[in-house]
Amino acid sequence: RQDQEWVIRAAMVSASTTPAHRPAGRGRGPRPAAAPEPERLLAAARSLGDQLVSLAYRTADRANWLGLELLGDRYWRLGPMPADLAAGYCGPALFLAQLAGVTGVARYAETASASLAPVAGLLDALHEDPTAPPAVGSGAFAGLGGITYTLLETERLLGEPVWAGSVPAALRLLEAAAAGERETGVGAGTAGGLAVLLAAHRATGRPETLRAAARCAERLVAAGPPAGPGFLDGSAGTGWALLRYAERTGSPRFREAGLDALRGAVAPFPAANGAGPGGWCHGRAGTALAVADSPAALADPRLSAWLTTTARLLRSAGPNLDDSLCHGEAGLLELLGHAALAGARAGLVHRTGALLASVQDDGPRCGTPGHVPHAGLLTGVAGIGHGLLRAGFPDRVPSVLLLDLPAGPTAHDPRP
Repeated sequence: RQDQEWVIRAAMVSASTTPAHRPAGRGRGPRPAAAPEPERLLAAARSLGDQLVSLAYRTADRANWLGLELLGDRYWRLGPMPADLAAGYCGPALFLAQLAGVTGVARYAETASASLAPVAGLLDALHEDPTAPPAVGSGAFAGLGGITYTLLETERLLGEPVWAGSVPAALRLLEAAAAGERETGVGAGTAGGLAVLLAAHRATGRPETLRAAARCAERLVAAGPPAGPGFLDGSAGTGWALLRYAERTGSPRFREAGLDALRGAVAPFPAANGAGPGGWCHGRAGTALAVADSPAALADPRLSAWLTTTARLLRSAGPNLDDSLCHGEAGLLELLGHAALAGARAGLVHRTGALLASVQDDGPRCGTPGHVPHAGLLTGVAGIGHGLLRAGFPDRVPSVLLLDLPAGPTAHDPRP
């Protein structure tokens, strides 16, 4: 009955006309914050992980969920989850693998492995059609970049699971996709592919991956930054990706291109004005995160001053409507917890405690119309769980919003 009621609710909100990334829903006032101790954050994350395990639909060799997928930033589609990282089964798989890595609990690892079982067949099918990889794209959240990132991180956490051998195939397809796509943003385009290729090179040391990253960087400079705001598809994410490449290679040309993109990205969000969207996806928090994560941007007086003022505004702002990574509290915590904002510690602790109390008392508030819960990463339960894990164990759980991966044993620095 609970499953049937959820399907009815999800089907109703799939017809919502609410603008994407600004979900409608009742507001919420301030609440007393819980003590955000790592053990309590882990307990809340485990509760969400247990929900995902219990809600998975299973066959003999795989698992998946019914989910809500955002199409074209306008429509929500109800159905079995596809493969991408934003709203597909890679999102819950990544969170459950990270939860297994922290807790050692077998059921999280088993469900993560079962949900990724179809990936090998998907990669084989894409390999057979040379036109398919560019059509799918290299994007980090809606393309082959996100699938590759998930495989790299879950292989690191779980060892050699059922998709062993898929990482090299995914990297080859990602490199092919990045060479021929049209989109440029982090979510669905070349900037996301560039960021994942850089993370993959750091993790594997594979030289072909760095060469593919160089081609991505060249294409981004030639195309210019996207016109939209924010991290997901806007100029902030593109500038951040170019600065990551410049930091890896020491190239002043890409450094200047990245800084130009970030200077343009902060323009829609005057630091002296607290109004306007604050989300990671298209708002202030994502733009500020791009600046905070870029050493070259922190060395720019204008960008550094903007970041300091903006972080203070966001830290003291009222609660977000939802808890999601995309445009809610979990995404804001990623910014406030960044090492470049050590002065935001008090605000981070308070907002983390408020998120913890909210999840414990009312359950996760997803970034969907009416806050209808679903399993996905950017707007769903998996992302909120990832945010709780990041808050409690930042040294053990890499940031998915920043596409971080630990350096592997064979990785090397290409600079002389």
